[in-house]
Amino acid sequence: MRGQYSTFSRKEYEERRLRAQDLMESAKIDALLVTAEANYTYFTGHRTHSPWSTFTRPHVFILTRDGRSAMIVHSFTRPEAQSRSWIETIVEYSSLVEDAVPEIKMTLEGLGLAGATIGCELGYEQRLGLPQLAWLEIQKAFPKASFIDASGLLWELRMKKSEAEISCLRKACVAASRAFEESFRQVGEGWTEEDIARLMSKIMLDEGAESPGFNIICSGKNNYERISARPTNRALKAGDMIWIDASAVVNGYWCDFSRAAVVGGPNQKQIRLQNIVREATEAAIEMIKPGVPVSALAEMCARVLGGYGFSISFDAGRCGHGIGLMSTEPPHVASYDSSVLTEGMVITLEPGIVNEDGVFVIEENIVVTADGFEVLSGASRDIYTI
Repeated sequence: MRGQYSTFSRKEYEERRLRAQDLMESAKIDALLVTAEANYTYFTGHRTHSPWSTFTRPHVFILTRDGRSAMIVHSFTRPEAQSRSWIETIVEYSSLVEDAVPEIKMTLEGLGLAGATIGCELGYEQRLGLPQLAWLEIQKAFPKASFIDASGLLWELRMKKSEAEISCLRKACVAASRAFEESFRQVGEGWTEEDIARLMSKIMLDEGAESPGFNIICSGKNNYERISARPTNRALKAGDMIWIDASAVVNGYWCDFSRAAVVGGPNQKQIRLQNIVREATEAAIEMIKPGVPVSALAEMCARVLGGYGFSISFDAGRCGHGIGLMSTEPPHVASYDSSVLTEGMVITLEPGIVNEDGVFVIEENIVVTADGFEVLSGASRDIYTI
């Protein structure tokens, strides 16, 4: 049965398509050709069992400005796609060596798009889900068509989350919050980073996550600069700080926030640095409401940290970002991003200090509401004692 196991209601997906049609009208785009995993899922509701882990069996979604649409899927995945999606037209292919190119050509032709302006994932933080040669073949087959960048349109759609999307992010944050609380209650000296990552993942699952997104862990002197690190077999020692940046996934939506602990408890210098970062983070959060430029949040973080003699970004290039169907999405909370907050955006804030004393980043996940904000991330902002 079509849509039997859909993540969201038919109405949710219809509203997404209607918003896309309005934006296509404004941009004078006749159709969208969507191939990237997250964009395809956004419109269709169909996710593969192993996102981003295989380039076999591309999935494609096409939407015209007048509302006609089609999914192009492999015969192996059609039953699952049909049960998850409300899309009426599903085009099936069987070859594993043609990358669905014949079916994409046929569908574009059948929708009357041979000479159309077609928006594609060509620009800012977008990637095609097709091999380059397949993409070139499609372009060559339609010499009268214009294939243009639609990244701005796609991000305008995805940056503003619906209540259904926010509910998924809220549940993901609850699962990750409980994982922090329970893990820091149980672990201690002698535990390896890998042991802790496994415990974090188990608790996230027990608390309702469909999967752990990631567990970034670093611990101990000479390791704190590894702030984008996979866990190792290093065992915790007395005095070590362990900093964890974790994500739980619910219905494909990722949370992303960090907390820290010290074996035996933090010293006064660590407490002071944590409090400075907390002050910067909270000062920026208090500014959040519709109409505020994200650059203003970055400037506030810089102002507070600068007052204590620290720079803003610990080499990350920003002090926050959007989240949703990907763990990192636009906008960037940075001076160079011109985005303005609107109701329904979900962002992180993560100004930080990283030095030989530890990692001091209290990342938060925040949804922009009609008149302010809601902090979704939980667990203590103080440094835990383990």
